[in-house]
Amino acid sequence: MRVFFAIELSPETKEAVYNYQRGLKKVDANISWVKPENFHITLAFLGERRGEEVENLIDKTKDKPFDMGAFPILISNIGFFPNGKQPRVIWVGLSKGSKEVSVLYNHLKEILRPYDSKIQENIKPHITLGRIRSKIRAEDIYQVSDSLRLNHQDMVHGFSLLESKLHPEGAVYRQLAFFRLS
Repeated sequence: MRVFFAIELSPETKEAVYNYQRGLKKVDANISWVKPENFHITLAFLGERRGEEVENLIDKTKDKPFDMGAFPILISNIGFFPNGKQPRVIWVGLSKGSKEVSVLYNHLKEILRPYDSKIQENIKPHITLGRIRSKIRAEDIYQVSDSLRLNHQDMVHGFSLLESKLHPEGAVYRQLAFFRLS
């Protein structure tokens, strides 16, 4: 099964991000938009894993003391991957809480190293809004985004291990385990 660790978002946060995304749909470009129910902050994508590996991951993560409590995030800034000159992915990031997400990721890396030797050293906490399928300039998106407001705060109480099943109409995620921050 395809699995990844992520911070799941509250329904209110998903709605706020979706309202922002809806405003961006005025951009004249071929963009594959992420469905609101799939909004999340990815911590680590592990790809295809056997069931026993997944169970082992869940056990090791439950046993790991993360030594951090719930923390606030503020979602507000737009960005692009790989960059603004040739944008392929549109996302919104955190203007508050990035440091805490990075600390959480660093704790998680210790568990993941035996499972993935290519684990990223650092992450850029973000929520993917869409994947750009045609050539477009970031300035065109900024022109639309400048008239929009996204300044939404939420609390992170934990993170999840999710399964991702691919379907023609898009990915469907299922929570396999939730890990509460102390």
